[in-house]
Amino acid sequence: MYYIHKALVSVLIGVLLLISLGGNLQTVHAQTGIDLVVHYVEGTPNVGQLTYDVSAYFSVLDASGSLIKNLTANDLLVNEDGKKVEIVSLKTAESEPTSVAIVLPNSSSMSGQKIAAARTAANDFINGLKSGDRVAVLSFNTAILPLSDFTTDQTAAHNQVESITASEDSGNCLYDAAYKAVQMTAALPSGRRAIILVTDNRDQAGGGRGGGCSKYTLDDVINLASQG
Repeated sequence: MYYIHKALVSVLIGVLLLISLGGNLQTVHAQTGIDLVVHYVEGTPNVGQLTYDVSAYFSVLDASGSLIKNLTANDLLVNEDGKKVEIVSLKTAESEPTSVAIVLPNSSSMSGQKIAAARTAANDFINGLKSGDRVAVLSFNTAILPLSDFTTDQTAAHNQVESITASEDSGNCLYDAAYKAVQMTAALPSGRRAIILVTDNRDQAGGGRGGGCSKYTLDDVINLASQG
């Protein structure tokens, strides 16, 4: 994914920015088959001015669906209301901090070695984050409990992971937990965002009772994650 920063413009947030392929990339791939996916556009108002600092996050895929990673600003055209605007900077989103929601079950089926293995996996992942990356920890059974909001404090995140223990006679409301995690990450202003959800079971009520316990469905989760 790329992060593009364009020049200051006198527009409201709702104005559509048209980003198109041009320059060398279009010449090399004149046979088409190149897809540009704009993930989101954000604008920050400039104090004392009727202007916004506008940034866009997008990906460019070749005909096989693979990411094209060697773009330069000369490969893109950015237009506002039909007028070309300056691209201030273009960089890969790898340079942006990552925000990750780690979602761990504490249902009765996770007792013993399962919950220990889940905590170990989560802690190992947190250890691999960069200093500027943020992590949130959630735990779920039939209820979803955000244990921490997004933070760069990895020690605090480790402590929250270690506090998770299996609950007796509790279910596994998997889709509700995923939905809550998507809501949390979608509320973040910008940057790379991801959710890691660990489960040993399907969506299931506790106490050996049949059927699921989530009010949301898998399609609800996918649709929410796909919005915007």
